[in-house]
Amino acid sequence: MNKRSIMPLAMKKRKFYCSCCGEKLIPYPKTRIVKRGDPDYKEHSYFGRGKHLIGDIEMTEYDFKCLSCEKLTSFDEQCVIEEIQKYVGVHTLSQDNINENYEKANATLKRKRKIRSIISKLFGTAVLILVIYYWIKSGDFSFKIYF
Repeated sequence: MNKRSIMPLAMKKRKFYCSCCGEKLIPYPKTRIVKRGDPDYKEHSYFGRGKHLIGDIEMTEYDFKCLSCEKLTSFDEQCVIEEIQKYVGVHTLSQDNINENYEKANATLKRKRKIRSIISKLFGTAVLILVIYYWIKSGDFSFKIYF
């Protein structure tokens, strides 16, 4: 059986806090088996450089769990809650605070993601332009492929 683990980098690097009690959250693994006939099998059946996996896939995805109040929260929802915690300035939130600020925080996150995407595309384009510039400047127009 093939195994895949999906943990966003932000989950490893940042500290997230429970909206109910303010305690630090820990990553909580959820494991499921994706069979060959499942609708999302194709989404998870690749492994680097387009190589496809054969057979069933054991998927491990991560949510957040609070050790004191046993609350489970998905990564995307916790990112929105973190944004609300920044607005309000406290770790513990009431449900009213979450409901009032949810749309605003979600819009802010979408805007931040779009800006990061644009910056990474601009950086990639700049690197490509530099590579082409130095390739033309060198005068060596032969292609060398190293494996």
